[in-house]
Amino acid sequence: MSQPPLSSSRKLGLAAALLLIGVATLALALSAVAAPQAEFTPLEALPEGCVIACDQQGHRIIALDPERDWAEPESVLWTWQAAMAPELTQQQRDWFRNPTDAKRLPGGRTMLVTASGGAVAVLALDDPQPVFLAYGDHNPHSAEVLPDGRIVAASSTPNLLLVFDPREGVGWPERGWRKPFEDAHGVVWDAERERLWAIGLNELAAFRYHPEADPFKGGLDGGEIDGPGLLERVETFELPAPGGHDLCFDAAGRLLLLTTNTTVEVFDPATREFAPFAPRHQVRAVKSVSERRPGGPWLLMAATERWWSDTVIVLSQEHSPVGDGEAEAAREPVNAVWQIEPDEVTERAWQRPDAMFYKLRWWWCGVGAP
Repeated sequence: MSQPPLSSSRKLGLAAALLLIGVATLALALSAVAAPQAEFTPLEALPEGCVIACDQQGHRIIALDPERDWAEPESVLWTWQAAMAPELTQQQRDWFRNPTDAKRLPGGRTMLVTASGGAVAVLALDDPQPVFLAYGDHNPHSAEVLPDGRIVAASSTPNLLLVFDPREGVGWPERGWRKPFEDAHGVVWDAERERLWAIGLNELAAFRYHPEADPFKGGLDGGEIDGPGLLERVETFELPAPGGHDLCFDAAGRLLLLTTNTTVEVFDPATREFAPFAPRHQVRAVKSVSERRPGGPWLLMAATERWWSDTVIVLSQEHSPVGDGEAEAAREPVNAVWQIEPDEVTERAWQRPDAMFYKLRWWWCGVGAP
């Protein structure tokens, strides 16, 4: 049945309602644009032993004090959000949606950050404006600085390793160099062996870096691969379980810690062998693992929701306390992570209500870290 035509009065009423909706929408948009920038508090340095966290609730990077209750506002030592950087465009701010990793860089004044929205960035503790920013395509999960200062990112959705040169300013994938790598999730530079380690869906791979190579050859160009280019794959190892995710060195800088869909593993680059991460091996959906000192404590961020959690697992041995201090500094390194008996390890949970943690790392991550 056809509807009767609207009367003139009903047409005017509808027009007025639509006008009011339009005005309200415009006012909301203008208020969002005109909203004051979030306040940034610069720091010269963060205390050694604090925790740097990717909190996807608010799309921010925060530094947390492990000695305080994380439900307290005072536990937050430093915060960065894209809204704090006035020189970023809205498109660039969107790149920082859902941060995925934050790594301390040498000197302790900057960090290397990635986000699912596409950001590959270097952030400084004392300035809200990124030191460097690139678009790492969809879903960059981690990044690493190469010996010559270039930055390599692992982007999972396009299955790529991307190399950017910070000297070129804002980086774009089509201006960088790209290497196919299935479900790329993590990258770590091994200075002793001069190799880049990368973790993907089912494999851990070692790449030789050729800094002298033409960055516009050997990568993707119209879908064709014309040679090794900047990164040449030299070794490949099948993961003990599928779904490679996190990849980092232990605190001694000797062993690689890595996670899969269902396990936490150790890989020894010297022997080319995998071993279970003995403190906790069978753990599902661990997004990050981080060791404070040789022998612990360790942070495990295991997702309890779809891919995040408001809680991080803290593992430690009796003789490996979480806190800093002269007593801890004087301790000798304890057993390697595959020699530790699980029943010697205590487990605690640090929770921050309403947080959406993805990865958390100790700010000091390595013996004698610069």
